[in-house]
Amino acid sequence: MIPTSRSTRRSLVAGTIGVAGAASILQVDAHEPLVSTAPLAQTDDGWRTAIESVLQVAGIAGASVFIGVPGEDPTIAAAGVADLETGTPVTEATHFRIGSVTKTFVATVVLQLVDENELSLDDTIDTFGFTVQNAPFITVRHLLNMTSGLPDYTHVPALLDLVVSYPGRAVTPEELVAYAATLPSAVPDEAYAYSNTNYIILGLIVEQLTGLSLAEVLADRLFVPLGMVNTALQTTEALPEPFARGYGRADQIAMFIGMDGEEAEALADLATPMAGADGVIDFTELNAGFAWAAGGCYSTVDDMTRWMPALVNGDLISEDLQRERLDVIPVTEWGMGDSGGYGLGIAAFGTALGHSGTIPGYSTFVLMDRQTGSQQIILTSLSGSGGTDVAAESIARTLRDLLGL
Repeated sequence: MIPTSRSTRRSLVAGTIGVAGAASILQVDAHEPLVSTAPLAQTDDGWRTAIESVLQVAGIAGASVFIGVPGEDPTIAAAGVADLETGTPVTEATHFRIGSVTKTFVATVVLQLVDENELSLDDTIDTFGFTVQNAPFITVRHLLNMTSGLPDYTHVPALLDLVVSYPGRAVTPEELVAYAATLPSAVPDEAYAYSNTNYIILGLIVEQLTGLSLAEVLADRLFVPLGMVNTALQTTEALPEPFARGYGRADQIAMFIGMDGEEAEALADLATPMAGADGVIDFTELNAGFAWAAGGCYSTVDDMTRWMPALVNGDLISEDLQRERLDVIPVTEWGMGDSGGYGLGIAAFGTALGHSGTIPGYSTFVLMDRQTGSQQIILTSLSGSGGTDVAAESIARTLRDLLGL
């Protein structure tokens, strides 16, 4: 989900769910991992202390943070614990769910298929068999840049009731689209409106065109070529070891989904029985199918250092499509004017590009500056003992203040 004001922040309640010979897959030499344990000379250990303070204040159980500044040794800090019961520490090898950062993967595959003439950005979704409202007028581009007008399935009360009441139940992508269809749509191409439904449909289109599962496509086209051996779309009940358990509080579900008023209170009341005596909910066992193409991947901080240069530099798609990807729609409520907005599965913040991801129990923020090459990669397990900000964004602000990023 997008790191900005609460009014535009959206998230999921969890994430997982075609022709096989479709064009060749672009192979890219794997980037050497940027992770190092060498501290940044100009900051000593001050930023580590600051990060740990943010974790304590925001109630974050654990975090894995990477900072890459050109001319300096890159560094990683693993802070906090991966499991509140066992006290197992977070390490640089710890897996975290990364929520909507998944959208950057799915968008890249869609753009690859455009490069291969398997589809066009101007194809309408009715040509792929979708019958949602306005389908003959919603294009692939509209899905990618959040201008489709489609409602977000994470706002459907019946689905949220199901997720909270039966967290282990699998929900198919087709069911998610059907849930979204119970809400009214807006007119396509009139305004930016963040909707996870867009990427569920894109995932289904990818499967239809390749004849493969989305998990296979992401692995074959992105993760294997880039050497991202610890990243995948979650298709099993358990995350791979070692992993961080994800924590939160009942009211944080509504915050992440963007609800207000009585609707948010009702959802928080529904989730309250899941909490322990301290009010903390362990969201780790939520079925990943509720996020799928919109937010169902997991990763490590090291793998993200391989992904961000490929994403920002357009290594996996043509130059023409990279320009299209970075043609962002200004999002005025972000308060950045024309310098901030949303492109084709990527967010722009001035000269920096990236994405955020929030999913119950976890929050993620990945950012790379096009001009300086500096990177911030922040993976957290959110335990909301205080504050209302998304955890990864709190750490990001701390780093910007300390390092001038």
